[in-house]
Amino acid sequence: MGRLPLVSRLLKSGAVMSLSLTACLLATQCATAVQVDFQLQGSNSLLAAPFLNAVGAPMLAQDPGNTSLTTTYSGTITVDVDNLTSPTSIKFISATAAAANSGSWLPDLDGGSAGDPDIQGDATPGLAAPANYGFFIDLGGPSVAVLYSAVRDVVLSLNSDPIPVSAGQFSGLGVGITVPQGSYYGNLSSGAFGDDASVQDLTDETGSNSASATASYSVAGNVATLSLPLQFILSEGANPEVEFSGTFVATYSLVQSVAGDFNNDGKVDGADFLVWQRGGSPNPLSPGDLATWQGAYGGPAIGAVPEPATALLMTSAVIGAMLGVRRGRRAQTL
Repeated sequence: MGRLPLVSRLLKSGAVMSLSLTACLLATQCATAVQVDFQLQGSNSLLAAPFLNAVGAPMLAQDPGNTSLTTTYSGTITVDVDNLTSPTSIKFISATAAAANSGSWLPDLDGGSAGDPDIQGDATPGLAAPANYGFFIDLGGPSVAVLYSAVRDVVLSLNSDPIPVSAGQFSGLGVGITVPQGSYYGNLSSGAFGDDASVQDLTDETGSNSASATASYSVAGNVATLSLPLQFILSEGANPEVEFSGTFVATYSLVQSVAGDFNNDGKVDGADFLVWQRGGSPNPLSPGDLATWQGAYGGPAIGAVPEPATALLMTSAVIGAMLGVRRGRRAQTL
């Protein structure tokens, strides 16, 4: 029974906050990265996909305006950063970058028809259906080869090791690309190679970003913007299939949904103090932001932020006070 009033007084006095803050200041785990979900901006996130194939012939669009070779992407890019407003490191964790349909393209959802198995060169692509990309190749008519192909329901993901960021710029070289979802539809009419109508799963495809253009992380007002130039070939094993090039642009709102939650992880703790200390709160290093954090954390507002050494002395004083209370109660008991 005697311990509960002591705990209550310590909470009210801010002693527990001081202990936690000191532990946070002196422990490396408080400096862990902040994981955030950037929202892809579809109008600015485009990838073109000229097709690569074994015979080396150019892959053409299925429409005069070449719209079948380019589409936009929406969804999220999940990254770890060490500071939301001015990171020195970024790591790509994952993405759900979903390709939009650029139009209705051949072949149909069954890959068309392979035609009569006894006749070569009579495959038909069926009716056009919505697709992310549509490709066409003609090597000399059905007597040689005519191919209609489409890519549908593609979702791309990204991954990387931590990448250094300097003055808001970094290299996206080597960022990994995988395909959690997507299918390739092909219809080949060929007197030389045989007819084929098929649908293939793309989820075993992988790629690595080779774009040399600089990627960037910038903050304007309350919005952080991530821009990642991309150029990669999705391939199965050693066989190249589709080359993509373009840029992903994604944004993240720095406005906290929880007061004092400066790293936007849904809770107010010592990690948010470190964000404030590094100038990452909405009003960098301001007493107002500090007071907001302290109020949400549960302790009283104070006029100055203790340095690590000062915080350690404060902790010693708190521990001493706790021991003194315990000794006093023990003496009263005796």
